[in-house]
Amino acid sequence: MLIAYLGVMVLIGITLYLLVYGGFKEAMLSVVLTFFAAIYLLIKLVDAN
Repeated sequence: MLIAYLGVMVLIGITLYLLVYGGFKEAMLSVVLTFFAAIYLLIKLVDAN
């Protein structure tokens, strides 16, 4: 569970990095990936409880 949480944090960090240093297209791809990762994490949390 902690590993999944860290993974989402890393994805958010990569997204922010791309927004600042990369292009808009790359950042949007990362935002979509982070969005799906967050939904996956929420589903896992609901299943655990």
